[in-house]
Amino acid sequence: MSKKGKSNSSSGAHAPDERNIEYNEGKLHDVISSLRDLVSEEKKLKVRKDDSFMLRYLRASDFRPKEAFEKMVKVYKFKAKHEKYFCSKSPSEYKELLSQNFITILEDRDETGRRLILAKLGDIDTNKTSVMECVRLNDLWMELAMDEEETQKNGIAIILDLGGLPMRLFKFLTPKVTIISALKEEMRPWKKIDIHVVNTSSLLDKLVSIVYPLLGSGIKQHIHFHGQDWTSVHKFIPPEVLPEEYGGYKPQVDFPKMHKYLYDNEDKLMELFSLGYVKS
Repeated sequence: MSKKGKSNSSSGAHAPDERNIEYNEGKLHDVISSLRDLVSEEKKLKVRKDDSFMLRYLRASDFRPKEAFEKMVKVYKFKAKHEKYFCSKSPSEYKELLSQNFITILEDRDETGRRLILAKLGDIDTNKTSVMECVRLNDLWMELAMDEEETQKNGIAIILDLGGLPMRLFKFLTPKVTIISALKEEMRPWKKIDIHVVNTSSLLDKLVSIVYPLLGSGIKQHIHFHGQDWTSVHKFIPPEVLPEEYGGYKPQVDFPKMHKYLYDNEDKLMELFSLGYVKS
């Protein structure tokens, strides 16, 4: 089955012309400066103030500085309240967990420039790790993706593979963990996000039906269920960029190669993880 959510893009006669701002150096400078001024006034919020970081939030807010600032504040207040759900370790400290090869970015983008993220939850070794560690590990990939200019402009698509999902994993997916983890993903400053759930079974469908109502409407509208119907998946993500196991033309994912991307950006990640509200 396939569920297609409604578009979450902004519209309206008074919406700023994003393309003009993106490619108009003067206008772009003005909105970046406006957001930077707002951030500077929020004394307890310590974040990067370079153009790339400002654009992370501006591109996700149709270049409206006030909305971008409000989104940033919301993200970091949420982080301050739910700190244990956010990563603070370096990729090197996650080598053993990364070796389970259950989450990565794909090497190729789709034809719209979206970054593709693959999460194979069935490959999680629940005897060696906790759900919370998996939630935190996700930040490694998400933070790096959000720092990429092309991803800021075009968004992401997540392939959530539930094939072989251990039933014991559901024991740890309490309503609180599910809701907070979903809110965390929903708050991230993505311009566009879609989640494609694949390799479900009749039993998993029943279990997912229990978790699904706990999710907020904001994230629900971006979730698409495909089962094992690769033709359905390919309506959203072309086979040219997908591994063979998802009906694509690419070979299996080279996990060590993608892990190197994390290790090469370790300093950047540690800086990103340190951002937020200063504790009183």
